[in-house]
Amino acid sequence: MSFAFDKPMIVRIMEPITAIVGVYFVYVFIINYETELMASLGFLLLGALAIADGFILHLRKRCAWSLNLVALMAIAIVGLYMFVSSGSSLGAMIFAMMAILTLSWCM
Repeated sequence: MSFAFDKPMIVRIMEPITAIVGVYFVYVFIINYETELMASLGFLLLGALAIADGFILHLRKRCAWSLNLVALMAIAIVGLYMFVSSGSSLGAMIFAMMAILTLSWCM
């Protein structure tokens, strides 16, 4: 069985991945808020969204997977923006990981 069709594996890894990405985006906000406040507020918003998504997934709420797909797509778009605007290899990695998880879950 491939990873793409292993739903329990995806369920197990979604909470830590969204939490790690959320903490990273909050970290980006903390190190950049003095110089680029408006740009870094987006990272704070996405970090809070990702962390909240992890908690909602953990609680197994009815809207959890819909919110999760929206959060993954938003994080993937931000990763793509980080890669295109500044050539960040970490942004490309975030985009690739979130896009693969989104596609895997949608299957």
